[in-house]
Amino acid sequence: MLLLSQMHWVALAMLARFSEALYTAQDYAVSPDLLPGLSSVQDPNLIPQMYAGHIPLGPEDDENVGNYFFWKFHDNSGRASEKANNTLIFWLNGGPGCSSMDGALMESGALRIDSDGKAYLNEGGWHTRGDVVFVDQPAGTGFSTVGANKKYDSDLLDVSQHFLNFLHNYFHVFPDDLAKNVILAGESYAGQYIPYFAQAILNNNSEEESTKINLKALLIGNGWMDPNRQSLSYIPFAFQKGLIQKGDSRLSKLLNQQELCQNKLNSDHDDRFSFSECDDILGVLLDVTRVMKDSEGKNVDTNQQCTNMYDLRLKDSYPSCGMNWPADLPNVAKFFGTTGVIEALHLDSEKVPNWHECDDKVSGHLTNPTSRASAHILPSILESGLEVVLFNGDQDIICNNLGVETLISELSWNGEKGFTVNMQYYDWMYKEEQSDNITSAGFVKYERNLTFISVYNASHMVPFDNSLVSRGIVDIYLNDVELVQEDGGDTLISESFSADDSTPQLDCEGVDKDSEECRALATEASNTDVDEGEGDENQGNKETDTEDEDDEDDEDDDDDDDDKEDDEGDEENDSEDEVNSEPSKDSHRIKVAIVSMSISAAIIAGLYFMFRDRFRPKLRAILVDSKTKSTQRKKNVSWASDLEQDAGDLKDPPLASKQKDGYSNVPTEEPRGSFELDDL
Repeated sequence: MLLLSQMHWVALAMLARFSEALYTAQDYAVSPDLLPGLSSVQDPNLIPQMYAGHIPLGPEDDENVGNYFFWKFHDNSGRASEKANNTLIFWLNGGPGCSSMDGALMESGALRIDSDGKAYLNEGGWHTRGDVVFVDQPAGTGFSTVGANKKYDSDLLDVSQHFLNFLHNYFHVFPDDLAKNVILAGESYAGQYIPYFAQAILNNNSEEESTKINLKALLIGNGWMDPNRQSLSYIPFAFQKGLIQKGDSRLSKLLNQQELCQNKLNSDHDDRFSFSECDDILGVLLDVTRVMKDSEGKNVDTNQQCTNMYDLRLKDSYPSCGMNWPADLPNVAKFFGTTGVIEALHLDSEKVPNWHECDDKVSGHLTNPTSRASAHILPSILESGLEVVLFNGDQDIICNNLGVETLISELSWNGEKGFTVNMQYYDWMYKEEQSDNITSAGFVKYERNLTFISVYNASHMVPFDNSLVSRGIVDIYLNDVELVQEDGGDTLISESFSADDSTPQLDCEGVDKDSEECRALATEASNTDVDEGEGDENQGNKETDTEDEDDEDDEDDDDDDDDKEDDEGDEENDSEDEVNSEPSKDSHRIKVAIVSMSISAAIIAGLYFMFRDRFRPKLRAILVDSKTKSTQRKKNVSWASDLEQDAGDLKDPPLASKQKDGYSNVPTEEPRGSFELDDL
C-alpha cells in the first residue's frame, strides 16, 4: 500500500513537471487564412476559432513519450447559447486506429472538404452546441505519434491512462475549459474507448489530489461495445432488412457459423474480449449476400457486387464491402497533402507521417488481453449518475440497431434489467430553420440515465449522412428541443438552429408562446443555472419560476401602494391635482384589480405546472416503441434448421481478409461482434 502511495505521488510530480513546459492556448491558435478554401467564406464570423497541435502524454524531454494530436473548434458567430458556451465535447473515432479527422472533416466537425481538397463550412457542425475537440488516439493514430521506443498500447486500460494524461495537459493549456460540462462522444470502436475513459475520469475524480474533470455524459454512435453478442445480430438483422432469404443456396454455412458462435458463448465462461467464431459471421454474411449476376443473368459491375457493411443501401467491390467508403475520404487526404496545411496545424511535416485514415499497427497491437468488452462496465457508469446516449444509424450492418438494442436488454443497472415498462418513448422530428418543414428523424427511448436514439436513413457514420439532423442528438441531451404532447404520443422536435437560452423552447410548454406568462417563464429560465441531465431539476425550475412570478407580483403590489400614498399626498397639497385625482383613483383601482387577478392566475398556473410535471413523463426520458414486443433470446440456434430448406453447400470461397488502412479485417473489423438470434 505504501508503494502504491509513493507511485501515485511520483506520477503527480511527473505530471506537474511536464505540464509546466506546455505551451499556452495562443501557441496552438490556427489561422484560417492558412487553410485552403476558408478565405472564400463571405462572413468571417462564421469561421470557428480553431486550435490544433500536439499535446504530450508525459515529460517532453522523454523521447519515449508519445503525443496526441487535437483540433479544437469554438463557435465564433455569437449564435451559441449559454449551455453551448458551457459545454466541451471530445470526439473520438474508432478503428481501432482510425483518425478522428474523419469526424472533424466528414462528420460532426465545423468543416467539410470538397473534391479539390479545399475546406468549406459544415452547416451542421456540432461546435454550435459546445466546443468540440477532435483527438487522434491511441498513439500512432492519424497525426498522433508513439515515442522513440515505438511502443503501442495493447490494452484499453493503457489507452485510458494515456487519454487521462492528455486531458490533464489539455486543461493545463486551456484552463478555462476545466469548469465546462464535459461530454465524451464518438462512434464505432469508440464504444470501447468512451466507457473506459469515463471510468478512468471517475476514478481520477475520486482522488483528493487530482484535478476534477466535470464529466456529464457519453454520446456513442453505432457503438461496438460487446463484440461477441453484437456479432450474433447479423443474421436476424439481415433477414429483417431482406438481405438474405430462406432457401438461399449458401445459407447453411452462414447458419453453421452462427451456431459455432452461440455454442462458444454458451460453453466458454472466460472473459476473452472476443471470439473468432463470432468475428467470422460478418465475413460469411457479406459473401452470402454477394451478387455476381442480375435477374437476367448478366454480370454485375464489380463495384456493385457486395453490400456495404456500413450502409446497406450502398454497394461496393468484393471483398472490400465498404472499405472504399465514404466517398469524401480522398478529399480529406488531398486537404492534408496541400502545402502548408500541416504547418498551419502546428505539426512538423518531417516528424508526422502522411495522413491516412487508419493505422493497422494500432489495431494489431490493441488486442485487450486484460480488459473485458466495455458493455461490462456500462452498468456501473450508469449507476454513477452519468447520462449515456447510444445513437444508431438504422442503415448500418456492422453495428446495427438490433445488436445495440439487444445489448441494452441484457444490461442490468439500478436494480432493473434493460428497459422496463417505465421506459419512455418519443418520436423524433427535425424542423428546418428556413422552410419550417418538419421531417421524421427517428425515435428516442429513455430510462434510468440511458437513452437510445435510432436515426432514420443514416449509416454507420450518422453525422456524415446528415450533420444537421445529427446535431439534434446533442440538443436532445441538452434538453434544447420542443416537446409536443398529443393523444397519439409524445414528440421531440429539434431545429436546424435552436433558440438560445434567452428564449428556451421547453419552458413554455403548455402555455401560449405569445403570452406574458410564457415570456416571464422564459426570462426566469434564462437566469437559472440548469443541470442539463436531470429532468427532476427541470421540474424544480418550473416551480421556482412560478414562485418568482409571485414575488414579482407582490413587489408590484407594494409599488402600487407606494404610488397610492404619493397620489394622496399630492391631493392634500395641490387642489388642481385634486380635480384630476378621481380619474387617477379609478385607474389605480383597475390596476389593483388586474394585479389581484394576476396573482390568482399565477397561483393557479403554479399549481397546474406542479401537478402536471409531477404526473407526466419528464423530457429527459426518451425510449421504446410501445408497439414493439420484446422477445426472449434463445440460447441455441436450433430454430435455424427451418431456414435451411433447399439450402445448398457454400461453393464460393469465404470472404478474403482485407484491411481498410487501419480498420480491422472485414471478418474482425471494429464493428464485429456477437448477438443472439430471435425466433425468426
